[in-house]
Amino acid sequence: MIRSIIAQELASPRVGVAVRTAALVYSRPAMVALLAIFLTGALTLAQPSTLVELKRSFENPPDDARIMMRWWWFGPAVTKPELEREMRLMKEGGIGGFEVQPVYPLTLEGNLTYLSPEFLDALQFTGGKARELGLRMDLTLGSGWPYGGPHIPIAKAAGRVRVERGAGAPKLGDSETLLARFGDLSFIASHTRQTVKRAAVGAEGLVLDHYNRSALETHLRTVGEPMLDALKNTPPQAIFSDSLEVYSADWTPDFMEEFQKRRGYDLTPHLPALAGEGDAAIRHDWARTLTELLDERYLAPLREWAHRHDTRLRSQTYGTPPTLLSSNALVDLPEGEGSDWRGFSMTRWASSASHLYGRPVTSSETWTWLNSPAFRATPLDMKAEADRHFLQGINQLIGHGWPYSPKTAGEPGWSFYAAAVFSEHNPWWIVMPDIAAYLQRVSFLLRQGRPSNDVALYLPTDDAWASFTLGNVALNQAIGKLLGASIIPRILDAGYNFDFIDDEAIARVGVPHPILILPNIERIPWSTYERIEDYARRGGIVIAVERTPSLRAFANEKPIRCAFGGFRARCSLRRTLADATLRPIRNWERRCAGRWRRMSRYRAMWASFIGGSIPPTFTSW
Repeated sequence: MIRSIIAQELASPRVGVAVRTAALVYSRPAMVALLAIFLTGALTLAQPSTLVELKRSFENPPDDARIMMRWWWFGPAVTKPELEREMRLMKEGGIGGFEVQPVYPLTLEGNLTYLSPEFLDALQFTGGKARELGLRMDLTLGSGWPYGGPHIPIAKAAGRVRVERGAGAPKLGDSETLLARFGDLSFIASHTRQTVKRAAVGAEGLVLDHYNRSALETHLRTVGEPMLDALKNTPPQAIFSDSLEVYSADWTPDFMEEFQKRRGYDLTPHLPALAGEGDAAIRHDWARTLTELLDERYLAPLREWAHRHDTRLRSQTYGTPPTLLSSNALVDLPEGEGSDWRGFSMTRWASSASHLYGRPVTSSETWTWLNSPAFRATPLDMKAEADRHFLQGINQLIGHGWPYSPKTAGEPGWSFYAAAVFSEHNPWWIVMPDIAAYLQRVSFLLRQGRPSNDVALYLPTDDAWASFTLGNVALNQAIGKLLGASIIPRILDAGYNFDFIDDEAIARVGVPHPILILPNIERIPWSTYERIEDYARRGGIVIAVERTPSLRAFANEKPIRCAFGGFRARCSLRRTLADATLRPIRNWERRCAGRWRRMSRYRAMWASFIGGSIPPTFTSW
């Protein structure tokens, strides 16, 4: 059936014009072609030995492509025998490793105080046993999220500006400072007083100020050093920084000085603009300064610290405080989340950064809230969501997740509030090795060669910064609103695949795609405009959708005047090897709608299956 469908498509006179994500269903009743890999030689026939070797690795992919699990230690009420039992189960299930994340207790007894000698001993045991079993171990550098705890005093806690309206002098609380007063409006440097979410016993406390390097150093000294010292003989593959959910964090004690130094003028007389009154360029400059401080005082030193401790930084680099797409250049292993492959997702945010900055592996937090409550997700649900992550460029899945659950907890055991359960407590655990093998196989193949997306979608970063107001400083959320709901589906439905790109990436690596789309952009830095002009002169195709950029980005920058024209091209999700092209095909429907741009004499369909122990099937024609 597959052969006849593809043969008909190849015979079409339109072959070479359009490329679309195709859909295939294998005729064997018990087996579904879950994700097929279509290989077309480049301009010349691929060397048989190269493809033979690739096919052999596809059948038996390396262990480092296995899925991982976020392993929640509730309490943490953990014991060494149970830790070992669960690690061995992961190994048997085809899971390649885990990320330790101590979280809230589910029992009143047996909880080890976070960072106590007993906890550190359990951590050390886990590191050693993981090494013995050949499992990868990552470590959340804190309990729950975001970073913080009892070691963070109010002076180093997340900051915010609050506005108080009244005729008299404002009432200042603990560690608050009056910034300025305009009529009956008082602008006060304050704190969010947010506490760590889902903290373990002994880890409760304030979230740190991510714009304050001293706050980070306090956290690394108090939390990071003891844990990495316990793991000195078996350092984790990576430390993990979870999504930045520091709500309303928009200030730090030395912000005024830093703003003056970076932007070249005093922010004080312009503070009302932050509340939405006045020039949006002021808000833009304030927001950009927040992003720069986060990059320089949190991400960069955190990665430096990781490298000094023989590990790497894996990070979900989005949320509040506001991070750029290019902030991912400051981490070793970008990670995203979200399965909406036809929308603005943090999954594609992470993979785009990896493609731009040469990171070969991009991970994603997968299966969060999947068919909640915990035990409703089936193997097909698991597979379907994973495929949506693969379509966005992901090649390492971090399952969300694996709840630590001792036998004394009974059945169905403990579970995390926002996740499915992928342990032996799930009644379909018996097929986990087959599911894991499929996911491992696809992850491996999507690491081969290099990404070949034809379209770069320019992110409206400067417009997003200009839209910030006090308490609303999530850059990714603002960008998503500005992009709207139609541009990404229109690109995909036309047969394109794409990466996001921003100003900093254009400055560092140029535009490595043949097509650049500017989606309803109002503000653009002059330096970016000049680089885009040069890109167009050298043959790059630039499209401005709805309007062309016309406003200055910075308060002290000259206005922009530009116009860009149209294009003709089509493309699909693919990765390019030296002598072949890999094209994932996802079975959304019971038909094949693929028309391939370029053909060679060698073509093959490599299909991955779940169910039983039947190996991958290879079909050539």
